[in-house]
Amino acid sequence: MTDPTPPASTDTTSAADEAPSSAPREATEGPSWVRRAGLGAVAVVSLVYGYDFGDGLSGPWLGVLTAVSMAVFAVLLIDSLLDLAARRRAR
Repeated sequence: MTDPTPPASTDTTSAADEAPSSAPREATEGPSWVRRAGLGAVAVVSLVYGYDFGDGLSGPWLGVLTAVSMAVFAVLLIDSLLDLAARRRAR
């Protein structure tokens, strides 16, 4: 007859080895206020240029739409690049 107990696992990693890093975000990316200030500056510049672009194409309503769209896209792009740079620095 076969033994009903499952075989012992050969995995040698523990739960502590698989846990995400407990280092605070500031330790790998710098102070959060600096990051927020930089992203805010990117958003403001994108709002200005986006409004000018849309206003020149079709008027103020398109200016507002392109300003918001460009600001959101620029902040997402820069934030992703900052995360990528922080992960590469942490290696």
